[in-house]
Amino acid sequence: MDVQQVKEAIEAGGSIRAAAKLLGKSYQSLQWWLARNGYRIEKRAVLVKAHPVKESK
Repeated sequence: MDVQQVKEAIEAGGSIRAAAKLLGKSYQSLQWWLARNGYRIEKRAVLVKAHPVKESK
């Protein structure tokens, strides 16, 4: 799995559960992958970085 595949599946499926089915993965494994790679779901079906890098001035 790569970020682009996951992002497209989440947007197409509308939820983590639907995205997991589209990717042929379990819900738990997809949640684990998202957390391990620093992502979280914001609102519904939008993938964002969990800890965005702040720009230094």
